[in-house]
Amino acid sequence: RELDPEHAGAEAQLKTVERDIARRDFNRAMTLGYQALDDTRYDEAERQFLKALGILPAAAETDSALQQTRTARTRAQIDAFGRSAQSAEERPGCG
Repeated sequence: RELDPEHAGAEAQLKTVERDIARRDFNRAMTLGYQALDDTRYDEAERQFLKALGILPAAAETDSALQQTRTARTRAQIDAFGRSAQSAEERPGCG
């Protein structure tokens, strides 16, 4: 584009390349986010999904992924509290 500003297709091709790069970076962040979520690394998952949101703010997938992450984190916390309570009840002198 800089070499030949009069080239009719240069601007359109540049926009296509920029869009393809953004989609690639978005997909990479989403993939890393889901890998982190699968590994119960909730902070990293949320960071990657927020990164994806910054790349393509209109993508609906990020809202769903962030909600999944927050739900999984909450479920893990509830499960940990339940295990702690169960352990406390099983100790001698309790319950």
